[in-house]
Amino acid sequence: MSTFSKMSTFFGFKPRRNCECRRSRHEPQRNGRDICNSCGLYIQEFRPNLERLKNLGPVASRNQLDNLDWIDTEEDLDPQLVFEPEVKHVMGAASLQNAGFFGQCPAGAKLHLLFQTNMVKKISGLNMVCASISVQKVVPPSKPGLSDALECTICLDPAASPINHCDNGHIVCGFCVERMTECGLCKTKLTPSVLAERLSRQLDLTCNCPNFSSGCVVPFAAAEVKNHVKECYYRNVICDITWQHKCDKIEIPFEDFAMHLLSTHGTNLYTIIDGMRASEPVTFPLDGDNFAYPGASGIYRILKKNGETFFLHFHTTKKFDYLWVTVLGDAKEAEKHWFNLKISHTSDTRRQMEQSYTIPVLAYHPYAKYEVTTMFEKCVMIPASLVKQYGVKENGQNKDRLVLVLAYDIV
Repeated sequence: MSTFSKMSTFFGFKPRRNCECRRSRHEPQRNGRDICNSCGLYIQEFRPNLERLKNLGPVASRNQLDNLDWIDTEEDLDPQLVFEPEVKHVMGAASLQNAGFFGQCPAGAKLHLLFQTNMVKKISGLNMVCASISVQKVVPPSKPGLSDALECTICLDPAASPINHCDNGHIVCGFCVERMTECGLCKTKLTPSVLAERLSRQLDLTCNCPNFSSGCVVPFAAAEVKNHVKECYYRNVICDITWQHKCDKIEIPFEDFAMHLLSTHGTNLYTIIDGMRASEPVTFPLDGDNFAYPGASGIYRILKKNGETFFLHFHTTKKFDYLWVTVLGDAKEAEKHWFNLKISHTSDTRRQMEQSYTIPVLAYHPYAKYEVTTMFEKCVMIPASLVKQYGVKENGQNKDRLVLVLAYDIV
C-alpha cells in the first residue's frame, strides 16, 4: 500500500483518485499501487518539490502553492518528511487556510497537513493528489556529560548528598543509601565518595525534592536537598491524633493527609462557595468559669474552597479557646488567603452578640501545633467568659455545654 493510502486511512478519509479516463475511482490495488480497471493505467502520486517549498515566504498564497513544481513519486513516500525549522512556518495552519487547504494537529509534536483531495493538477495528462506531509522538529541526540555520571544508579536522579559509591564506582544518592547497606547492582560495600561530592558542588547539580509529587516542584542544589527536606513545606505529616482511631506517629503523605483525617478520624469537611459562608453551631464544654478540657488540641474542620484545602485548628486553655487556619501548601500559597470568622448566638432574649475576626492563613507545617511565642497574634481567641455570657444551653438544659454559631469564610 502506498504511503498516501496508508496515511489517508490513518486520518479517516478516502481520497478521490481519478484516472485520466475519468471513468473510475477508488480502485483496487495491484502490487501496492492503485490501478484503473477501465483503462489499465496506474494512477500515479505526486508531491511538491521540497526545495521550492522551502523558498516560500511566511504566508504562502494560493498562487504560490499552485505554481509549485510537482514531482512524480513512483516509489513509496516517506511519511516522516522533515522540514528545516525555518521552513516549518510555511506549512502553518493560516497559510494552508489561505491556500484552500485544511490541516489537522493531533496531540504531540507532529503537525500533520492534508491537502484537499478535490484540488488536483494536470501533469503529463494525469490528475494527481498530494500525499500528506508530516512536519516534525528534529532534536539532535545529546552527548552524555559529566553530570550523567553522577546519577544515582537506584533512583536515576542526580545524586543528592551524601553521595556514596561502591568498589566498582556505582553511585548511590543520600536518600537511597538510607535504605541499603550494599550496592544494588554489584552487592559490594558502599562508602562516601569525596570526589563525587566535590564534582556535584562544582557543577552546581540540581535535583527534585523527594516531595515533588506532593507539590514541591522547585529544584534544589543536590548538595543541599537533604537539608531542605527537613524543612520542606510538603514533607510527610506525622499523625498522632487519637480521635476515633489512635495514630501512633504514623507518616502520611502530605497530599493524602486530608483524606486520612476524613476516613480515619472522622473530621468533617465543609466546602465554602464564593460569596457564601459555611456556618454551624459549636458546643463549648465549660467547668464553672473555665473551659472543661484545657490542653485539648487538634484539627476541628477541613475546609475546601476553589480547589484548595484548609484546616481549622483549635487549642484550648482554661481561659481561652484558640482558633487558626492552615493551608495544605507552602508559605507563598498561604499568603494569598485570609480567614474570616464570625461568632454569634441564637437566643430568644433581647441580648444579641456578633463578633467578626480576620486573620492570615498559615502554611501547615510551621503552624500545625500551637506555640505561644509564635501563634499568639495569629489566632482568634474565644474567651471562656464570652461563651458563658452569650452561649446558649445545649438542648436548652445543660448549663455546662453552651452553644455559639461559627461562620467561616476564606478570602
